[in-house]
Amino acid sequence: MSSSSRTRKLNSAILETNRLLLRRFNASDTSDLLALLGDARVMESSIDGAMNANEVSNWLSDRLREYAENSGIEVYGVVVKASASLIGYCGLFQ
Repeated sequence: MSSSSRTRKLNSAILETNRLLLRRFNASDTSDLLALLGDARVMESSIDGAMNANEVSNWLSDRLREYAENSGIEVYGVVVKASASLIGYCGLFQ
């Protein structure tokens, strides 16, 4: 990951701890999300199970649309600050 890409991912934080940050997803998160959401072991407790590339793309599009619609429920990426690695997601009500 380039330093400018890493900086951009870290600068978009909406909530931050010493080790982690929460940030909105963006279109460049597709490959990181596929690594998470496409992993059967990671998704074994999920209602939908592991996703393929098309399903991940649709999932991300839905999240980006929800940001634009200001629906009151937003899903954020959980990122390790030291590496800028996306390690999961969580939802918050506004």
